[in-house]
Amino acid sequence: MNLPRRARPTSTQRRRSNQPEADAEQKVGVHYLRVSSVRQTHTALDIDRDGNSIATQREECTAKAAAMGIAVTEEFIEPGKSAQTIDKRPEFRRLLAYLAENPEVGYVFVYSRSRAFRNIEDAVLPRKHLRGLGVKIVSTKEDFGDSLEAEFMETISDTMNDLQNRRNGEDIKVKMAHKARNGGTIGRAPIGYLNVRKDVDGRQVNTVDTDSERAPLIRTLFELYATGDYTLDDLADTAEDMGLRARPFGRWKAERPIAQNTIHRMLGDPYYAGYTVYDGELFDGRHEAIVPGDLFERVQDVLELRSNPAVHDNKLTHYLKGLLFCDRCEKAGRHSRLIYTEANGRNARYGYFKCKKKQTGECDLPHLPVHLVEQKVVDLYGRLALTANYLDEMTDALGAALASQEATERQLAGQLDRELAHLNEQEDRLIDLAQEGTLPRAKIQERLNDIKRQRDSLTTRQSAVHADLAAGAELLRLGIDLCRDPGTLYARAVDNARAQINKAFFTALHVDAYGDIQDAIWTEPFADLRAVHQAWLQCAPLASPAGKPTKAAHTGLSRLELALLAAQADDGPYKRNHRPSVDLAGGSNSLFMVELRGFEPLAFSLRTRRATNCATAPSA
Repeated sequence: MNLPRRARPTSTQRRRSNQPEADAEQKVGVHYLRVSSVRQTHTALDIDRDGNSIATQREECTAKAAAMGIAVTEEFIEPGKSAQTIDKRPEFRRLLAYLAENPEVGYVFVYSRSRAFRNIEDAVLPRKHLRGLGVKIVSTKEDFGDSLEAEFMETISDTMNDLQNRRNGEDIKVKMAHKARNGGTIGRAPIGYLNVRKDVDGRQVNTVDTDSERAPLIRTLFELYATGDYTLDDLADTAEDMGLRARPFGRWKAERPIAQNTIHRMLGDPYYAGYTVYDGELFDGRHEAIVPGDLFERVQDVLELRSNPAVHDNKLTHYLKGLLFCDRCEKAGRHSRLIYTEANGRNARYGYFKCKKKQTGECDLPHLPVHLVEQKVVDLYGRLALTANYLDEMTDALGAALASQEATERQLAGQLDRELAHLNEQEDRLIDLAQEGTLPRAKIQERLNDIKRQRDSLTTRQSAVHADLAAGAELLRLGIDLCRDPGTLYARAVDNARAQINKAFFTALHVDAYGDIQDAIWTEPFADLRAVHQAWLQCAPLASPAGKPTKAAHTGLSRLELALLAAQADDGPYKRNHRPSVDLAGGSNSLFMVELRGFEPLAFSLRTRRATNCATAPSA
């Protein structure tokens, strides 16, 4: 901390403030009055405008100064600053500057030393600095005298204050965590709620109520943003038009408009959905939710979409922003995104997509009317449906794989029970040996620890296998369902839903000068489903008289299993389409999906049977 200096004092000024009474007549004093929270400044305002605590401190300090015959010329009031270091207390810094400029001040009166110093580090340096200025800190509660032993006692007092302050901090953290876990609100309630006191069984209890004036307006802001048609700038203007204003607080003595960054913070705050957050963990709150859970989630989707660096939350928004890239630049070895812009017409504004490199003269792609590109994307989805028979086979194979895995898990569970029983027997024998004293206790403890590690490993392995299988199967099942008729789903979706569908299927679409989609980068599992589908189309249909898939006599594999192998072959659709492509007949970029024979790798004999006998045939 940089402490201020004042001009070199005279011989009289250099004398310590603890000199005889004759010297006291040449010195004056100041008060330093401090409370830790704003709430303390609000108590008993009818008694004193600074609150009862400040008034009490002033009274005690004034009495102490009068008893010493010291005139008080100034006071410094630090209201509501809980900072543990003096660097974070503006009034204390102002006090130090004042002392440097006014050498006639010889005393600083405080209610107690803990009001000035909260830790030993902050006590030592200012005390040494004040001593050099000829200034003494006088506490109304701690009077140790003027001897060397008194300085030692001051150091002990400052150390104890530091310890107590740290203890109080740890105690507050524990209590705050307990309150949050039980749904309580920590600190000041956000906009839309009010901190109130209620009578509960004859006792006054601090709690939180909804603000009947502001809560409906805040819900309206969530509803507007969830449509995807409003930006934060728009919401700030709308909030002001509706009359939604922040409550007075701290240095803000009157209501004020809500800033854009405050609205952004509100939209992502789960408190409005009925939760409290402490140390990064979410708890069910006891307060009433202003925003329903489904509405809150829709708002989070919009926030996540616009958090993409390619999608800036400004007034020009479109659900295709961040997804489209210039195909002309891509083929020229550049990587350039299409940006959305609007032009003023005679009676309306018209939207266009243009290449970002056009601004620098590197690309001459013409402006593409937004309605043209939108329709091209709709047409694309209309061609994305995969063959129904293929999807049915995938669904059946997925179900069979899950059933097989469940049977395997049951076998594993039985084996696990037997191994655990064996470990328990070993543990019992070791305990008996420990009681008999046959083996050294350290050796027994080592073997017991080994048994515990084996038991934990077996339990963890089984739960992890089940979790991985369930997550992969659910992802694949959702992908299969979406591939049945994505065209109808997309055509009927509103703009915000279309943005989410695009995000699920693609990470990029490359657009040419006519608005046509030339290339695409697929997401998983759609890239994998399409790769296997392309191989499936090229394999001869193997059907029984009843129309059900059969095993090929020369391989013992079904058509789907052959397709899985063919897709992974060196010349298969996965390898051929290593660079992502929107081959509308069924291209892809990578093979994520595991083989469906129990979700385990094929045996070596099956791996070596490449799909060399797959004959090209029309799609089934």
